[in-house]
Amino acid sequence: MSNPSDELEPNTVVCQCQLCSGGIEFDARQAGETVACPHCGSDTILFVPTADQKPPVIAPSAQPPPVPQSIWFGSEASVLEIQLISGANLKIKAVRLYDAAELNEISAQKAYAAELFNGSSSPYGAIGDPLWVVFATTITRKIEQTKSREMAQNGVALIQKIAAREQKLRERVEFFPVGQIQEIENTIPSLWTVLRAGSRFVHSEEEFITVTDTDVVKKFRWSCVESYNYQSNSPRAES
Repeated sequence: MSNPSDELEPNTVVCQCQLCSGGIEFDARQAGETVACPHCGSDTILFVPTADQKPPVIAPSAQPPPVPQSIWFGSEASVLEIQLISGANLKIKAVRLYDAAELNEISAQKAYAAELFNGSSSPYGAIGDPLWVVFATTITRKIEQTKSREMAQNGVALIQKIAAREQKLRERVEFFPVGQIQEIENTIPSLWTVLRAGSRFVHSEEEFITVTDTDVVKKFRWSCVESYNYQSNSPRAES
């Protein structure tokens, strides 16, 4: 025997999200339920609006988690002064670094791609490295000559996947103050490291370094550095 309430025709009404005021269409029998707003994704309470009824108030949710903080090895006043062989002087306040885990995964995929097509040198190195572009072009040519159609398809898919990951990594720009960079006093960029909430950020082994010089983003070839002077300006360093 069916329940008479199950046979009631739905009574569709529209209420507003308590956060974004977007209209939400629902069955009036759902009034009082908390759902995710289809517009902003926030929790909102369904209600049947009347002329003098105000939307129910949703209690504020828990505070958002704090932004992960990096470890400071110097201070906010730390600065890296370098001179290029051209005579140009840079006063660097921040350096662009990349997520080390993502770089390692991309490099592992490149190495696998090299093995997949037998005999190509390992392309471990910088994102967007010209040598990687040459490698990918060579592999593409080999695909046309390979006897295995499956291998060719896997190779193309892998190259496309690597290129997409590199592009995504390049678009995720992160600059770190020099005072947060461990080993910044050393003139070897591969040693530079930032530690933040369990993650490591490093230089990508690119030929060029991307920095901010008096808030202006600049790139320069590391091999063109003639002099190097890091000033931590840290009370800890003076003690």
